[in-house]
Amino acid sequence: MSHDETLAWLADLQARFGTMLRTPLDRASGTLRAPTDGYDAALCDDLLPGPHGDARARLAVYHRQYWFRLFTVLQGEYPLTARLLGMWTFNELAARYLAAHPPSHVDVQRVAHALVPYLTETLAGASTYAAVPSAALVEAATLDAAFARVFLAPEVTPLDAAALATRGGDARLSLAPTVALYVEHWPLVALRRRALDEPGEQALSLGPRLAAPQHWAIFRTERGHGVAPLEPLAHRLFTLLAERPLADALGVLESDCTEAARSRLPGRVQAWLAQSMRLGFWCA
Repeated sequence: MSHDETLAWLADLQARFGTMLRTPLDRASGTLRAPTDGYDAALCDDLLPGPHGDARARLAVYHRQYWFRLFTVLQGEYPLTARLLGMWTFNELAARYLAAHPPSHVDVQRVAHALVPYLTETLAGASTYAAVPSAALVEAATLDAAFARVFLAPEVTPLDAAALATRGGDARLSLAPTVALYVEHWPLVALRRRALDEPGEQALSLGPRLAAPQHWAIFRTERGHGVAPLEPLAHRLFTLLAERPLADALGVLESDCTEAARSRLPGRVQAWLAQSMRLGFWCA
């Protein structure tokens, strides 16, 4: 066999092996089983020459471990989303997601990065998924993704308050990649904390929709994550500051306020900015 023929044979073998691995595990029995009856006999011969039964059983071990590893990664990256559905249902969703977004990077953690847009697109128009409101499920996945993004974000130099003071109304602030702003319509921040404190496989109850949205900042700390509640106007201010110059952001915020809130706004803005600078929300 020539060098080119060897490379072509190897490429074909890898492609067939990859197809086998990406085949989802069978759920029909109530447990996750490798569909060994569907394994390609020629592939079994090429990989593990010998009796097909033995080859299939040995490949099934690898097949199961491949999927269990991916499920573990997704469950770890999306602990709240997984517990809202329960692990069995979440793994079913994960299998469909992985069929659409198979691993393609040496860092297996990257396989989780497209789940939020996948859910947003897949659940569009659906009111519920597995008895969970679709909007709540997307919101939960967004929260899980925010925690992961903040934790993995590169280190940046915080914006110095003195430097900001010299830049005037034309100053533009950049929200640090180690910070995420979040709005919830169900008590998902508290539920995520519970999911981490009380590990298990059963679904957690979502609870009723909040009477009013809750606003949060999620940020990285030396010990991991910090979570701070924000007043709605503070959240609005930080969102505006990440999009436009300081003077423009303050003008829009003022126009959004009621007359009663407008009179107290300057002092509140100063307090919100001081807190955000202290927590490192902005980068140079």
